[in-house]
Amino acid sequence: MIAETAAGGEFTGEEILDEATVVAAVDGLRMLHRVPASSQEPDPALEAERCLRASTAFALAAVLASCDLD
Repeated sequence: MIAETAAGGEFTGEEILDEATVVAAVDGLRMLHRVPASSQEPDPALEAERCLRASTAFALAAVLASCDLD
């Protein structure tokens, strides 16, 4: 898919991977920085789920950052 997108000539494959890496990392950060909707004590299960979702986004960012198009 990257090769098809880069074939259009507007972006290189490296630029596409760089942007995808940033998007995945920011998504993980957003997961970790969500403000609770109420002033109640945070639910440990929900907080654990947020951390797991964030770690998935960070793992994707790491995979994208390590991709080599050569």
